[in-house]
Amino acid sequence: TLSSSSAASDVYKRQGKYQLDEANSFNAMAQYYEGEAEMPGGLNVADYKADPYQSTRPYDKFWGRRTMFNVGYRYQEDRREFTVNSFFTKTLRSGYLDQGSFLSLSPREYWVRGLETRFAQGFDLGDSSHEVGVGYRYINEAGHELRYRTPLTANQQLPTSNSRNDRDTRGGTEAHAFFVDDRIDIGKWTLTPGIRYEMIESQQSNNLTHVKYKGDYNTCLLYTSDAADEEDS
Repeated sequence: TLSSSSAASDVYKRQGKYQLDEANSFNAMAQYYEGEAEMPGGLNVADYKADPYQSTRPYDKFWGRRTMFNVGYRYQEDRREFTVNSFFTKTLRSGYLDQGSFLSLSPREYWVRGLETRFAQGFDLGDSSHEVGVGYRYINEAGHELRYRTPLTANQQLPTSNSRNDRDTRGGTEAHAFFVDDRIDIGKWTLTPGIRYEMIESQQSNNLTHVKYKGDYNTCLLYTSDAADEEDS
């Protein structure tokens, strides 16, 4: 199966860093992305040779955009480091899709916002070198998914936000995490044992049927990683 499609996108990004003094610095980033593409469907070899740009799915198309922000602060002096980073993302994904008996329009919006901070202190203990870190991470995610539809007819009308709606779902997740870890360097080996405690709450509601779901859980995770330096060849 062969296919041909057309797509367009734009990306804008700005980032910067301000060094207040030897120990303190700030950083920021902003990014915007948007794009769209047609989805013409597959062609057999004969149809592709006849016209590689023809479409078997003339209505299928998707588009989207994303906005991202990030702001951070860093303090580093000797073997001590403290960082704070915050972030925000908003995403839209939408498109038309031939569903066989109807044509759908499915806009979906998602939001992610969060904050992460970490403090680390390095020290030596005998033949080993340590970097003990403690931190906290907060994440808040939300989404809204819709679907509108119109029946497929000879004089096809594209669905809009005023068309029949058969999906309207909102959901979200809020999560807190606390962690402690210790990077240990002994000779050529590096070990990083740690513990992480998470508290997560999630919910989802169907605005058409008024059915709601909610769940939450807390969990404690123990982890470790290891690595060894390779000999120079």
